[in-house]
Amino acid sequence: MPPPGLDLNPYPLDLTVHVPQHPDGQLFRFIADGIPGTAMPAWKEQGLTDEEIWHLVNYLRTLAPATQ
Repeated sequence: MPPPGLDLNPYPLDLTVHVPQHPDGQLFRFIADGIPGTAMPAWKEQGLTDEEIWHLVNYLRTLAPATQ
């Protein structure tokens, strides 16, 4: 049996590449409102607060590879 997530549509992106391409507000909206037509749910509807979503945005920023 394949690992969960391999059949998601669209296929999960590499966040170390994808996150730096978006401003913080857009990442917040992706998390809060989900992405229609994809497996990304609206986490605000799942009970996350604005503060928790901002914590996630800040965490995502830590995933970027270090620049030299």
